[in-house]
Amino acid sequence: MTIGSVGGTGSTTGIGQVSHDVGDIAFLVALLEVEMLDTEISGRLNEMKGLNAVRKAYNERIAELQRLVDQCAEDGQVEIPLSSAQRGSYVWDPEANGGTGGVVLRAEGDMMGTGEYSVHRADGSQACFGDLLDAFNTVSPILVGDWLERFPRFMDPMDWVSHRDDPIETRDPAKAQAYAEMMGGTVMVTVTRDQLTGEMQTLRDKLDGLSSDAEIGMLGLNRLLSRRNQVLQLASNVMSSQHQTTMGIIANLKV
Repeated sequence: MTIGSVGGTGSTTGIGQVSHDVGDIAFLVALLEVEMLDTEISGRLNEMKGLNAVRKAYNERIAELQRLVDQCAEDGQVEIPLSSAQRGSYVWDPEANGGTGGVVLRAEGDMMGTGEYSVHRADGSQACFGDLLDAFNTVSPILVGDWLERFPRFMDPMDWVSHRDDPIETRDPAKAQAYAEMMGGTVMVTVTRDQLTGEMQTLRDKLDGLSSDAEIGMLGLNRLLSRRNQVLQLASNVMSSQHQTTMGIIANLKV
């Protein structure tokens, strides 16, 4: 008695048992589907990673703004670095950080502020025009030439001399940024409590939208994981059926 005479090509050896040919095909199809599901699950996990990182950035920004609100003086104002006054939305950029991905701020709308700018030294104290003179007198002629070319309307050393002890304050952000670059300082802008609380509410609204996206994303991920488990169970059943078929053939050969 041969194996072919017992099982036969494409035949079944009993109720609920599939042939090896059909079983092999079913098993390969299951493996291919698992591979595709793994790819999709990996993509969803990366999306969730980015989404959670963006939500964290929003929470940190809201906490930062709350600290600034607490620092407001009696007139309801506080000075903050110009870079902190930017309004915008946080997004996940897969190309950030050298291609490893990261959260970036996309600027939107006008910056917060009353239009009053100042320059502060590295130690946090307010700079004066004397600091500009010191920088002008100590840097190389090449750098001075660069300043004259890039900031021609702001280069006025004689005026700086007459205002040596006056703090650097202006309503021109470009001038403040030029002076800060020359002396290695930081541009500060005055913002109001209302501006800070308004931006906080805007960010909370965006965060609420992201929370809904996260819930939908988790539901989709759970569906994919459930489908993957079903396919793996199918593959396991096929293997079990093939094993039973093989054992039945072997038993018949012993007869």
